[in-house]
Amino acid sequence: MWNSHSENKKKNKAMQINECQLSSHSQVEYLYCKDEKANGNNIENIVVIIHGISRNAREIIASFSQTINQNTLLIAPIYSKDYALDYQRLGRKNKGPRADYILDAVVNELRGKYKISCNKINLFGFSAGAQFAHRYAFAHPTAVNKVAIVAAGWYTLPSLNLSYPQGLKLKDEFTDITFELQRLLRVKFRVYIGEKDYLRDKSLNKAQKIDALQGLNRIERAKNWIELMQSQFNKNQIPNNIDLITLQGVVHDSKDAHKNAQLCAKVYNWFNDII
Repeated sequence: MWNSHSENKKKNKAMQINECQLSSHSQVEYLYCKDEKANGNNIENIVVIIHGISRNAREIIASFSQTINQNTLLIAPIYSKDYALDYQRLGRKNKGPRADYILDAVVNELRGKYKISCNKINLFGFSAGAQFAHRYAFAHPTAVNKVAIVAAGWYTLPSLNLSYPQGLKLKDEFTDITFELQRLLRVKFRVYIGEKDYLRDKSLNKAQKIDALQGLNRIERAKNWIELMQSQFNKNQIPNNIDLITLQGVVHDSKDAHKNAQLCAKVYNWFNDII
């Protein structure tokens, strides 16, 4: 167990960040943060944070810990490079452990420990974590309340004619997932993207098929995904919409987004319906 930076503790003396090993998966560590006095029915909001390929979970949860109130439990699973390399695509057959199972196990472990009755999560993902976040919501739409997609490199498109992970058409990647448009289109998504996040850097998927289907950079891909989702909302007569929030002056950097565009506050306020 370890404490967050002393500066954070001055702002919220009751808050600390805890590091644990998942009892059902010894290879998995996770972080969590809550008010020391909050238990059970006092916790009304579970926020799960999914890191990018830099595995910067500690950095993101520390930023969120300065924002949350006492009714919130923050959780950040850590998907290691050695154990969960395919986590952003949920862990396909023969490609590592099921990342969605790991998230569920972490959340349920803490629900049991603190006797929490809250049955849905709010999900935040940055970059590769944003890829995981929207795919998790597609696969488990009833498990989530809202999903904040921040700077995803590319997306699973809402098409049953494209093979997963480009689209929703499954072969034998999973034994227990069925993508159902009528259910997944009801999830509340919001997309956040840096105003300057237009570079084709080394971490961006540059496959020709992805470029052709989704665009050449993260900004184009975010806009195209939202447009396709909106088209499906209309086609299926589902009263939903997705806002695109531009983070002014921000590049592809979570620390920059939190410090200079108040990303954590923006996302947390949306999770709590604060304008």
